[in-house]
Amino acid sequence: NSVGVEIKLAVTDPTLKRLFETCQLTTHQRKTVAHEVAVSSGGRERVLKVLASPVISKDDLLLGTVYVFDDITREKEIDRMKSDFVSLVSHELRTPLTAIQLGVSLVLDGKAGPINEKQRSSLEKVDRQVKRLTDLINDLLDLSRIESGRIQMKREPISLVDIAVSRLEEMKPQADSKGVKLDLEVEGEIPMTVGDEARIGQVITNLLSNALKFTPQGGQVKVRLSRQGDMILTEVIDTGPGIPEEERERIFDKFYQLSDFKTRSQGGSGLGLSIAKGIVEAHGGRIWVESEVGVGSNFKFLLPIISPEEIDEQDTGRG
Repeated sequence: NSVGVEIKLAVTDPTLKRLFETCQLTTHQRKTVAHEVAVSSGGRERVLKVLASPVISKDDLLLGTVYVFDDITREKEIDRMKSDFVSLVSHELRTPLTAIQLGVSLVLDGKAGPINEKQRSSLEKVDRQVKRLTDLINDLLDLSRIESGRIQMKREPISLVDIAVSRLEEMKPQADSKGVKLDLEVEGEIPMTVGDEARIGQVITNLLSNALKFTPQGGQVKVRLSRQGDMILTEVIDTGPGIPEEERERIFDKFYQLSDFKTRSQGGSGLGLSIAKGIVEAHGGRIWVESEVGVGSNFKFLLPIISPEEIDEQDTGRG
């Protein structure tokens, strides 16, 4: 049966062996973790979801780790088909939307003749909604490319400090207009990492945008960078309403928005965090959220540090 196959795979598959080593490091810290891994079985690739939980004795001793395997191959295939469909539809929608936006802009600029204030007001509303639809389609295309592995990520040395500084500068006018204080806190020396500067910047912008959206006037949003072993930790901390515990696990799901009415009324497609998760994981990192209702939220992501030797290799490759 499938369970027996998975047990055999656990013993023989090198990918799973590496996963077990990673999970054991985490369970030694008394944490439960979930991973998805692709393995070969019977001449075809299967996707397994592996849940690793520590077994703790009454005396608070770590006795071992329990692994639960779930074959999610079919679910992944369905997700891939849905992503392909979304990508196709999004591509088809871009052409008419571009034509609509161009037409509205021409009329608003007076190139199709004079318009009165009532007409201008109506057309400006149309223009805003067209731009909103365009942003949604771009998000859908980004997400479908990430999920299908078609998105091209650059591999070059980047500074998370420099990226954070530039993205905070871009968001400052929005923060000032809302009366929210923006801060950057850098703990110690932050080494370089490897990745796509624009895409990592997109992650920080998405997190900052969400934080500013939900932080009330007079609140604070802070980006904090620190070194955690062989990883760099980036935190985006806000003083917003926080996220209920039962919703934290789903916050990175596609199209998911918090159930609170005030939160939903802020708008958005529910794709920003899914895109951020895809980008971070494509860089070999991990993203999650810690939050307390009524206090605020802390979105965190880890990226691996690049060694000096790797920096030299990257520079040589570009030369």
